[in-house]
Amino acid sequence: MLKRLGFLAALFCTPLSAIAAVINIEYTGHITYSELASYSYGQQVSGNVQVDLAKSNGDELPEDFKALYTSWTNHDLVKGHFSDDIGFSGDRIELFNNSNEKYSGNYVDYLGTVDVMIEFLADGSWAYNTMQLNLGLAGLDWIKNDSLDIHDIFVNDASVFDGSFGVFLSGWGAYNSDGELQLGSNSAHFAFDSLKVNSVSVSEPSALLLLLMGAAGIGARRKFLKAC
Repeated sequence: MLKRLGFLAALFCTPLSAIAAVINIEYTGHITYSELASYSYGQQVSGNVQVDLAKSNGDELPEDFKALYTSWTNHDLVKGHFSDDIGFSGDRIELFNNSNEKYSGNYVDYLGTVDVMIEFLADGSWAYNTMQLNLGLAGLDWIKNDSLDIHDIFVNDASVFDGSFGVFLSGWGAYNSDGELQLGSNSAHFAFDSLKVNSVSVSEPSALLLLLMGAAGIGARRKFLKAC
């Protein structure tokens, strides 16, 4: 009986695979409109961001929005633009798999990401910065499912970008002496010149913990067997 219990303990502690869905987005573009001093019309911009679904709370929008996936989170769901060691992060993604209706009446794949950084100031006000990517690629069926699996793509054709664009935004909020909320923001928009998107599957850090648990379980089983 003890031998069987030891075998079951080792079996349940055997390492399990823990895979997270991650996509990498590399982009180049140019500023088409700006209210921000740090960006001027025609300026070249580029970057590389990563979206990690393992850090998402996975909330879904109502069915009426035809969105398969959306999430607000206090974790760093979208990384690559803001430093990880300042402010508070609350990121979002939106995913439409052939269900984002355009003005023409066609349905297209769409992926939207928002990388957010919020800083709360000593006087009770707050400042926030966001970097948004809005990807609706004309003529491409590139999103496989709501797990953010995609077909790897590289695009530098302006006609394919269609309504795709990016936004840098800075804003602030405060309450005045009468208790009224005051808000303000400025933004810079950019068009894409090239875009490379690929999905990868990576082991989560928890996989190492599971591995150690599995080794401990096997060791416990051996001790049970010797005791018998």
